[in-house]
Order: sequence, then C-alpha cells, then structure tokens
Amino acid sequence: MKQNEQIKISLRKTNMIRPLIYVSIFIALGLDLIFNFSFSNTTISHTIIITLGLFSLIIFVGIAIILLKHLLDNKSGLIISKRGIVDNSSLLSIGFISWSDISDIKISNINNQKSVIFIFNNPQDYIKSVSNKLKRKVMEMNYKDTGYPISITTRSLKTSYRNLQELLTTQMNNYKS
Repeated sequence: MKQNEQIKISLRKTNMIRPLIYVSIFIALGLDLIFNFSFSNTTISHTIIITLGLFSLIIFVGIAIILLKHLLDNKSGLIISKRGIVDNSSLLSIGFISWSDISDIKISNINNQKSVIFIFNNPQDYIKSVSNKLKRKVMEMNYKDTGYPISITTRSLKTSYRNLQELLTTQMNNYKS
C-alpha cells in the first residue's frame, strides 16, 4: 500500500431497507394510537394510549432519521489505511482504530453471526478512551459478553467476513513489519 493509498469497502445499503420498513410500521402504529384509537371499547386510560403513541413516535422517528442518514451517506463502510481502520459499518461504529492498538484479527461466531473481531493490546484502556458514552457502553457490554470490545459484521459491507479478515490481517502485518 502506498503512503496515501486507502482501501475502501462500500456499504451494502440494501440491508438498511428492511429495518426502515419496520421502523415505518412502528411510526404508523404510533400515529394510529395518537389519532385513531377508539376509547369506547377499552378500559385503558386515554393518557396512557397517547403517551405510548408519543413514545413510539419519538423513538422510531429518531431511529428512522439515523437509518435515513446512514442510507443517504456516501461514506465508505470501512476505510483501511497505513494508520489503521475507520469503521463506519454500523450505527454504533467506533470510527478510527489504530493498527498499533490491535494485536490480532480473528473470525468469531457472535450471536449466530460470523464477525471479524479485534484483539486489542489493552482492551480496557481502549474502551476507556472512547468519549461517546453510548459507544463506550456498547463496547463494555461486548467485552463482557464476548471478550472482544469491537467486532465488525459484514452484513452491512460489500464483502465476506473471510475476505475482510484476510485483508485486514494482511494490511496489519504490512504496517507492523
């Protein structure tokens, strides 16, 4: 890899359409609860129904906005360079991962899904260095559940998990040698 060369792996945006459809259904259900729910045949309070509808709208409109932003974004899902990896493959992607922080890259089966996992030199220090509280919490839970703070599934990337692992391992070895 030349000094300024980057390898970019595109996002598989068709995989975002199904979640967007599901979110749209929940938005419609939330609107239906607010505007069309019949209270004559129920003992449930009007306030509870409206609150559930508003809660549904707030949560699922937020998710829809994030999905649409990700769908319309032209960023590559993964960018591999001499410095490391930029992960934009999911809604909770970590961003930049330096090669110097990684000791190994493997394939693991997490929740019945093949994932490329990163073995960090100091995983606890890496987790603590993440400023976004939500991302840090997700990394802590991943580390507690799987032993790996970061994993990348290829579901949203235009590559296979095996090709990704080989590419990342090769680039990491090239950089570290």
